[in-house]
Amino acid sequence: MKPVVLLTVAACASAIGAAHAQAVPKPLDKPYPGVIELRVDATNIGQKIFTVHERIPVKPGPVTLLYPQWRLGAHAPADGALAQLAGLALSANRRRIEWLRDPLDMYAFHAAVPAGSSTLDIDFEFLSPLEGNQGAILVTPVMLAVHWESLLLYPAGYFARGITVRPSVTFPETWQFAGALEVAGHNGAETLFKPVDIEELVDSPLYAGKYFKRIDLDPGAKVPVTLAMVADAAENLEAALKLEPSQTKVQALLGICLTHLSRPSEARGLTTPLGGGLRRRAPRRPPRRCRPEGSAPSRSRHAPRPSRGTCRGRTRLAPGPRSA
Repeated sequence: MKPVVLLTVAACASAIGAAHAQAVPKPLDKPYPGVIELRVDATNIGQKIFTVHERIPVKPGPVTLLYPQWRLGAHAPADGALAQLAGLALSANRRRIEWLRDPLDMYAFHAAVPAGSSTLDIDFEFLSPLEGNQGAILVTPVMLAVHWESLLLYPAGYFARGITVRPSVTFPETWQFAGALEVAGHNGAETLFKPVDIEELVDSPLYAGKYFKRIDLDPGAKVPVTLAMVADAAENLEAALKLEPSQTKVQALLGICLTHLSRPSEARGLTTPLGGGLRRRAPRRPPRRCRPEGSAPSRSRHAPRPSRGTCRGRTRLAPGPRSA
């Protein structure tokens, strides 16, 4: 009889959860009104904590926020990432707003924006894993990776490509960084980037470090292309520089058609595995298709298209980031 009792209790709990669940809005292919301000403080490398502040334009009434479910460079949900989200606090007009996690979708958070409020302020921390079995290690004492899908909450009801974000990051003092996002300016130690949609943002991680070197792969080119190297020790960086790879070899290795890029591009090399070094993003909409010299064209009509500015198809963040 015990199994029957357990099944009955589980069924009742499921029914109660469904009865009290607030529906998560379905995504629509339309632009979100306004631009989300996303500020990330990545200076707490001692505790390996990212501090995040967001400001989202909203209207009074119910709002549902989503945490990206899909992991960078993988084809599966980020099972452990949500466990690293801590200290979530919502406020409007400097008044705290209570939030409630959806009982059926643990990646959804419900709240009510009070009358007279036009923006919603969000504060939380992302705790970078300390061990590899906890997830991708994003922070070490001398380097870090900014994975935007771990540092973002966004409003439900819109496709990811319809939501525009203006990101910024504060890195540790004297550290340099590499990434595909275009820099808009600086505010003291804070680096400001040009607005992008969430789809492009999540596909544009940043890598920063204490031991850093940037090499011009095509000196004098109209569109500069560089190789940025981040090392976990000064001697490792010096050893890498002594290799002196030719431009042709680097081009073939990374699959980048230097003459077809529409804006500056960077490739990143790490001497230590830092979580999620899977992306090599290049600019969108290349003028025409290209492939690495010496490679044979694909005969399959189902072959992936060349990636944005690269010679080879890239693995998408399927199907995300989550767009509900």
